[in-house]
Amino acid sequence: MIVKQRSIPLIIRQEEVLERRLPKSHPKRPTIIKSLKMRKSGFWGEQELDYPLSFLPQDQYRVFHDVRLIETNKAFQIDTLILTDHQAIILEVKNISGIIEFDSTFDQLIRKLKGREERLPNPLAQLGRQRRQLANWFSSNNFLMPIKCFVVMTHPSCVLKASEINPHQHTITHVENLQQKIINLKAENISENTLPSNINKIILNSNTPLGPIDVLKKYGIHYDDLNKGVECPRCFMSPMKWTRRRWRCSGCYFFSSDAHLRTISDYFLLGYKTINNATLRELIQHNDQAVSKYFLSKMNLQTSGHKRSLLYHSPHTL
Repeated sequence: MIVKQRSIPLIIRQEEVLERRLPKSHPKRPTIIKSLKMRKSGFWGEQELDYPLSFLPQDQYRVFHDVRLIETNKAFQIDTLILTDHQAIILEVKNISGIIEFDSTFDQLIRKLKGREERLPNPLAQLGRQRRQLANWFSSNNFLMPIKCFVVMTHPSCVLKASEINPHQHTITHVENLQQKIINLKAENISENTLPSNINKIILNSNTPLGPIDVLKKYGIHYDDLNKGVECPRCFMSPMKWTRRRWRCSGCYFFSSDAHLRTISDYFLLGYKTINNATLRELIQHNDQAVSKYFLSKMNLQTSGHKRSLLYHSPHTL
């Protein structure tokens, strides 16, 4: 049973805003595109879990995607957490192409691709930290449960090789073998401990998604560098013009009554916590105070301040 669905990571949505809003000639644009490509590849890899996990008995397995918990003031995020009545299983997903070797001598991951050899972050080390933190989190919630872990390789061209017997070899698997790996765990020694009946509620209530970061600061980009205006939903040209209570694109002549919503969403995804009337007018390139007030009032955002100091707050958890 899927208890918590997977969603597009917020950082991907943030970088998509930068890709759309940065001028083609901006020097930071190639960096954004490269980062976005890598993050999307990772997300697509996580989606590859859906098919093998769909074959698990729905009444025996509880699946939580993208779980972020807090243990002793430190957050840890798990790609996929699977619970049975007597076990917890952590899945760390890697969508990496090439020949992959897990070197146990120096605890490192080596990739060979197109004649080049490089060291990548070792997911086994990450799994070890997640396992310890999850065990501590279980303990803080007054229950004890054995925890199993798998590194799941999802790229179709990934080739796993080992130059020696690796003590972690049973922890590493291709995605097509994942279902059987999980089922095989039932044959192992099962703890007599059981999870509380309300474990789903406990985890969902404890999940603390990461809000938007200051993505402009992260990449050293100034707000003034971004293209302003309402983008056309059809051809993406901007700015659209507000006329007769709707937006009109001068490129493809498309009309929209709510194209400004995406522009306001873009602003909050950049990491800004609040917006006021004056900022919105500059953002949508339309200097009618009454129109901007109307747009903001219809979004049901939380507000603070009064009259000229009225602020509308981001819908994202920050």
